[in-house]
Amino acid sequence: MFHIASLSVNKFDDFENSLWVDIEKVKKFVNFIETDNLQTSINEYFNSESKQEKYDLNTLDCLYTRTHVYQIIYGYDNNDENYIGSVINYKRKLIKGNILIVKIKITDENDKLTYVEDDLSIDDIIYVIKDMFFHTGFHVTDKINEFLYDNKYNMNSIELPLENRANSIELPKEYHDINIFGIPFRIWYTPLGKNENIDKNSSYLSDISLFLNKKISEAYITSKIYPECKCLSLDINLIKQVINIVSNAPDEGELLEMTQAYNYANKELRSQNPFITFNDFFNKVKNYY
Repeated sequence: MFHIASLSVNKFDDFENSLWVDIEKVKKFVNFIETDNLQTSINEYFNSESKQEKYDLNTLDCLYTRTHVYQIIYGYDNNDENYIGSVINYKRKLIKGNILIVKIKITDENDKLTYVEDDLSIDDIIYVIKDMFFHTGFHVTDKINEFLYDNKYNMNSIELPLENRANSIELPKEYHDINIFGIPFRIWYTPLGKNENIDKNSSYLSDISLFLNKKISEAYITSKIYPECKCLSLDINLIKQVINIVSNAPDEGELLEMTQAYNYANKELRSQNPFITFNDFFNKVKNYY
């Protein structure tokens, strides 16, 4: 048995705060359904025999991680607004009517992806909402450390949990944007002072310096934020792959060529999950250098 969640229609007419600030209000629209058969539960929820109106159903992804994907399932031809459903999906597609939220576990073994329904809890709903406003980036020196930032690239927002605030730390003023295989990265960096040297233990900084063509004393790597779609929280495996790629192919034209060559050779992606597709891309292109 596992749980899925239903999210009833909501308008938030008195909406003044973010969904994260009003997370208790969000919870009021959520109910959990215990099931051992996802398809049966979906049919019963949207198109049971007792309902006169039948819906065509569709699915949208609302959060990717390396091991899971969270999805919403919704029906067409309903005039009641579902504000929360509209803003939590990656494409910001307008959603109407009641929806279901499901959690799917992804296993990647021997180049074969397996998808299995996983148990969904209120902590997962909170996680999905939080990820809309606070994202994971990485600080690079002689090691790589995780940090959280908000949609204004602020690292010490008062809305962040206390343990996640970076005390008196701001992102550097200088940055470089680069799109690698469809993921928009932003590399923030602090130039090396005249009397400073790159830490000899930091191969990461040396690699990033090579790509930027300038010596730096630290770097912060985030996703670039676009208003029309959700920002992707990064993970350390992805960061290490990015540093590896840009250090071996520091010319952005070459990176674009590698992406085009991969797309030409792989007409169909195995998944829409960027962690999986980027890992596939990395495994192929690392053989080029």
